[in-house]
Amino acid sequence: MKKEYPYGQGTVGWVSTEWLEEHLKDMRRESVTGRIFLVHWNIAEAEEYAAQLQLDGWEVEIESEDGRRAYRRIKSDLRDAVVIYLSRLPSHGRELGRSLREVKATRGLPIVFVDGTQEAVEKARNKVPDALFARAGQSSGTP
Repeated sequence: MKKEYPYGQGTVGWVSTEWLEEHLKDMRRESVTGRIFLVHWNIAEAEEYAAQLQLDGWEVEIESEDGRRAYRRIKSDLRDAVVIYLSRLPSHGRELGRSLREVKATRGLPIVFVDGTQEAVEKARNKVPDALFARAGQSSGTP
């Protein structure tokens, strides 16, 4: 039975559990539902997307103000994946992704970039080529 989720007023949707399951299954050793660190530079939208993931059993931690703080929190307590929205302040998200790849402890951590302009996505691909990329509400594939 497919779950229905309320849509918010923002222009960005969410990364569904189905999309995460499909794209993270090869990167994980355990069951798919686990711990996500979600970065979005708008707290209201971040909370909305986190709530949708939590309905499917994901434990979600949010950062919406400070990329350095997000980096420290991720590095000190590794999650199963990091979801970074590029729809707002994409350079901050790219820098966080790049920084996570430079440190041995977080180098293999799955990073999912969501949304953003074509230019923002291409820049993120150049900085973090092994990351996954998705559009809001996407259930499979990459843009």
